[in-house]
Amino acid sequence: MSSSIRKLHQYDCVSAASALVNNKIELHTLNAAQRLKNAIYNLPIAKILCHAIDLRITEIALNCGLYFRPAKPLALISGAGIAGLAASFELRARGFNVVIAEKRQCFSRFNVINLNVETQVFLKRFKLLEKFEKHVAARIKEHRYVLIDKN
Repeated sequence: MSSSIRKLHQYDCVSAASALVNNKIELHTLNAAQRLKNAIYNLPIAKILCHAIDLRITEIALNCGLYFRPAKPLALISGAGIAGLAASFELRARGFNVVIAEKRQCFSRFNVINLNVETQVFLKRFKLLEKFEKHVAARIKEHRYVLIDKN
């Protein structure tokens, strides 16, 4: 191992240790921890040290009000008709965040979605009418905006 690489690893260890002691996370601390993890992850004691650093950095970040969330795909559906609502059901079941854009300001006089007979037969055949009534129709509120976000 060359002396410049050894000095870099020593600096990274000091930087990571000072971050653990001082409860300070900075970008160079995260970069140092990543370099250490990549360089010496095959050594058992290094794995334990890197894991402890990861846990401590996560704990400090959470205490500072930061949070981690997994990336979730976003789907935009144009129209809150039966096809748009069916697509939103399927996409939500697959883990998407769904945003429905509807051009109408309101659905009807009493905020009712009108389903024709053919649509009701289709929903009953696939046992979706009860789910539709429970999960969609009951959650629709009066809205004044064109863009509706139903999570």
